[in-house]
Amino acid sequence: ATGGATYLWSTGATTESISVSPSSTTTYSVTAYDESGQYSDTDEVKVSVNAPPTVEAGGNVTINSGDNVTLTATGATTYKWSNGATGASITVSPSTSRTYTVTGISNGCEATDTVRVTVTNTVEVVADAGADQSICAGSSATLTATGGATYLWSTGA
Repeated sequence: ATGGATYLWSTGATTESISVSPSSTTTYSVTAYDESGQYSDTDEVKVSVNAPPTVEAGGNVTINSGDNVTLTATGATTYKWSNGATGASITVSPSTSRTYTVTGISNGCEATDTVRVTVTNTVEVVADAGADQSICAGSSATLTATGGATYLWSTGA
């Protein structure tokens, strides 16, 4: 409030400014008085209380290394993601497992949610026992496997 010598708010406060934290939309009035208290004027101000959005980032996901996944948030008007992206949906291809945080904004109020993207480092293993061989009875054949880090032959070797 400005322009008066003294003030009276509907809360009972008599200061020029007040701080309020209503739990629901509330209208406040202030009456400003001149120095003599003979003249006054009253005005009102409405403080609207908006509920925060209910933001959902979706369930946690697991992807293979090198793959991508689209993450979609719901429940707000606009969105900001922890990787700097904006919008309800983002496509990511993380090289390691990580958690993404999305902040949803509606009516000036914010809420957050997180989604975990787990990256598995699957390696395609293709076992190759080599070409078929023919040997004479009593001879031996050397078999060489490729495609793995360790091997287990049917002979147990």
